[in-house]
This record gives sequence, structure tokens and C-alpha cells, in this order.
Amino acid sequence: MKDSTKGFLLLSCAAILWGAIGPISKYIFTTGITPLETAFWRGTIAGVCYLIHFARARSQKTVSARGTATEFANQIHPYSIYRPHIFGIVVFGVFGVALLEGSYVFAVEEGGAALASILLYSAPIWVNLYSRFVLKESVTMRQWTALGFTTIGILGVSILGGINAFSTKAIAFGLCSGLSYAAFYVAGKIFFTRSNPVSVYVLAFPVASLALLPVIYLHSNLSPLDVILKLSHLELLPLLALLSVGVFSTYIPYICHGAGLKIISAGKASIIASLEPVIAVCLAQFFWAESFSTIGYFFIGLVLLGISM
Repeated sequence: MKDSTKGFLLLSCAAILWGAIGPISKYIFTTGITPLETAFWRGTIAGVCYLIHFARARSQKTVSARGTATEFANQIHPYSIYRPHIFGIVVFGVFGVALLEGSYVFAVEEGGAALASILLYSAPIWVNLYSRFVLKESVTMRQWTALGFTTIGILGVSILGGINAFSTKAIAFGLCSGLSYAAFYVAGKIFFTRSNPVSVYVLAFPVASLALLPVIYLHSNLSPLDVILKLSHLELLPLLALLSVGVFSTYIPYICHGAGLKIISAGKASIIASLEPVIAVCLAQFFWAESFSTIGYFFIGLVLLGISM
């Protein structure tokens, strides 16, 4: 299989699994779990998965066959964390992971799962600009055109989509999630050159969960102990929903996403991952009867056109 095909499949898999976050989160809200608590448990469950993955990989004591001569000489494990990147990963955990998880679930609460997922994909705008002017990656005219269609589609569906009454909060939280989501592509191109994605996430996700705890207290007056005790009152289905968001819509797709970023440029990857809102819109319409106006679907079509280019 060609590397480009492999990268496309990995990123597409990530997008499909991410697409379920909004619809599942909306169900979780109905059980009494707040958006911030949902974000906390999503990151915490994923963080535990990364910790187990990291610990098992470290215990194997193997060195990647693709390591450099220096790495072999120093016996650097492929799952070690590159120390000069530690501070950057911590910052990424707060302003990338925590901000994304928190703002996205609020966007779902304020504007619905479908609109939130569309707004999340303002990310390619920021990613392509950063790729071009900071990472100095080449951005082709075709990519700029695809980005243009995606941007117009996102703006159109946000303002004229007709899914809900126009909500400034929903737009603000959605765009914030898009900006923080862009950090994953940028951080990936920086950190994944020296560290395995799991090594980055095993630090970033616990940092994100810790960063969310004081926000939960300020917003809902819930202590960390209160947050944990609330789980004991949940029935099996809400618990399974939280588990699925953490494992199947966070841990697994980020593994795929990290592997795909090693193959495909940040700009192209961000456009491929725009499959996510398509999945989210379909699920939201099926489970929650969230539907757009005719012109709203036209703008979704522009997003799809941008993805396919």
C-alpha cells in the first residue's frame, strides 16, 4: 500500500470515529453530566488508555528499526519523550487538548452536534495558514481552492444553515474548538518528528484533565470528588457512552491521526479530516432530528467539495 493511501485511510478512520463525539455527548448531557464533566471524562479515559499503551510498549524494550545511528548507540526507546519538548507538550495539553474538549462540548450544548462539528472545521483555515507561513510547507493552488470552498461552506452553514436560532455562543465556542483543534496538526508536525504520538498524548491528556478540574469547580461548583461520585449514580448506558467517547472517539482516532500526520502534510491532513462533520451531521440528524435548511445543505455541499479536492 502506498504511503499516501495509508495516510488517507488513517486520517479518514480518525475523522469517522470523531464524528460520533457530538451525538454521543448530547445524549450524555441528558443524564445530568455537564459538558465540562463530559470533556473531563473523555480526556481522562483516553489518558488511561494512552498510559496503558505507553507502559506496555516501554516494557517491550525494543528499538525502532527506523531509528538513527545515534538513537541505537544511546539505546533510546521509540516510546521515550523527547525532553526538550516536555514544556511544549504541557502547553499543548492545556491550550490544545483541554480547550478543544471543553469548547467543543459547549458548542454541542449551545448549537447542536451538527453545527458544532461544522464549526470545528474552521481548523483547516488556521492550519493551512500556519503550514504556509510558519512551517514553510508548500500549499498548492488546489489546496487553497479546497480551503476556500470549506471556509465558505462553514460560514454559510453557521449563519444561514437554519438548524437552530442563530446563537452567538454556539458560533464562538465552535470557532474556538476549531482554533484549538488546529493545534493538533501543528503540534503533531513539531512533536511527532522526535516522539511517538502515544508518548506525546500520555502527557498531554492527563495535563488536559487536570486543567479542566478547576474550570469545572468554577463553572458548576463541583469538587474533583463530586465529579467522581456522580459516576456512581449513573446507569449502565450513560457509563458506556462515556467509555465509548473516551476509547472509540478519542484514544483510537488520535492514534490513527498521529500516524497519518507522519505521512501527510498538516494542510492536506486537516482537509481530509473534514469528513468528520459529514459523519456528525448524519448521526445528529438520525438520532436527534437535527436538520439544516435547503441552503444549509448547499453550504455543507461546499464543505464536501473542499474535502474531495
